Amino acid sequence: MKQILLSFLVFFISSHSYTQSNQLGKEIIPFSMQVVNGPNISISDWSNYQGIALVFVCNHCPMAKLYWKRMQEMFERNQGRKILVVAVNPMDSLLYEEETRTKMQLKVKKEKITLPYVQDGDQSISQSFKIPHTPHCIFLWKDNKHWFVRYEGAFDNNGLHPDEAEPYLQNAINQLYSGENPTLPATESFGCRVFYRKV
Repeated sequence: MKQILLSFLVFFISSHSYTQSNQLGKEIIPFSMQVVNGPNISISDWSNYQGIALVFVCNHCPMAKLYWKRMQEMFERNQGRKILVVAVNPMDSLLYEEETRTKMQLKVKKEKITLPYVQDGDQSISQSFKIPHTPHCIFLWKDNKHWFVRYEGAFDNNGLHPDEAEPYLQNAINQLYSGENPTLPATESFGCRVFYRKV
């Protein structure tokens, strides 16, 4: 019964169409991130990395809940490559009590999450990338000390069955790390809509 309900929720969310943010090629100025389960990520920290994957997720979205284990595995898999995987919560905590800093901290403790979980409290990060919903991914790659969006869209193409999924985000990371351009730099993603306090 639980599996049927989950399948229905995923279908319901996925049946809603969203416009992608079209961020490909955009140059990004490094910004600070407020991490709830570790030290904050400062602007100076960016020099330590070659790539940064921002996965916009939250606590309450049924679709986003399917990806926490996969994000953690990606974080661990890429640590030796100077590639950082960060979970960013774009949701308004005034609208969703489940998205408060305290609830975020409880989640990472309960699920033993060690990748950085960032609270985008003023939604400035999410608005700058025009994040439409959760989950949604942005991959930033450093080229001559400048940062550019080189992938945006879905984490993969199968929320319910990770073993059968095509790993869009990881494929883009692997190709850029190997000196190639992503063969699929943008994909369509679906999920729970992000409501912005300021437009």
